[in-house]
Amino acid sequence: TYKVEEFERIMQNSPNKIEQERIKIISETRPKVQKQARKTIPPRFISPLTGMIVDQGSHVILEGAID
Repeated sequence: TYKVEEFERIMQNSPNKIEQERIKIISETRPKVQKQARKTIPPRFISPLTGMIVDQGSHVILEGAID
């Protein structure tokens, strides 16, 4: 959308002198789109995680299906 502003000024300084001034300003306005804040929820597991016995300090990869 566009915003148009027009200004006109007419001045008569003396009986024989008239001044006229026109200003036209055209600016583009973009509507602000606000995204709805999504409520953060933790993932829900569809299948339970499988238990493992590992050494302390070792890296473990957990696999599971989430919704």
